[in-house]
Amino acid sequence: MFLGMTKAQAKKAVTKYIDENSSDHVTFSFKNYEFDAEVEQFEAKFDIDSAVDEAYKIARSKNIFGNVKDYISLLMHTINIDPVFVYNEDAINDYIDFLEVSLPEQVEQPRILCR
Repeated sequence: MFLGMTKAQAKKAVTKYIDENSSDHVTFSFKNYEFDAEVEQFEAKFDIDSAVDEAYKIARSKNIFGNVKDYISLLMHTINIDPVFVYNEDAINDYIDFLEVSLPEQVEQPRILCR
């Protein structure tokens, strides 16, 4: 799909594909409850740069014979490189803490009553 593109062209194409095929929100579900949150809130995104860099190295990282072999193999077979999904784990944990106190069926911590 991206054969013959420059890095900039590939990054633009991958970004467009992800924008068209992904959602800008995520839904958390628990029993009958659903909570929607913006993906931006968790700084969640695909690391497109590293995926394109990895793809760009194919057929460019060996000697001439190894590169030609890799290039011919690439023409005959598809190679999928999945971008890494990165996010702010602290922001997700904070949101989960918020959900815990927002649920109507909260788990009550055990306690001892002294009389």
